[in-house]
Amino acid sequence: MYLQHGWGEDETAWTNQGLAHLIMDNLIAEGKIKPFIIVMTYGMTNEIKWGASGILK
Repeated sequence: MYLQHGWGEDETAWTNQGLAHLIMDNLIAEGKIKPFIIVMTYGMTNEIKWGASGILK
């Protein structure tokens, strides 16, 4: 499963804020799902930074 973070976040958002690892561990332990791979990538592929005017030098 691919989990994509929101604007202003990074690849750690689903672990730090969403606690995806704990949710998945609990679901596996309860036998509600089978183990699988979760991919959490850094999705901000442009160079625009917070507070930038939109003009990159």
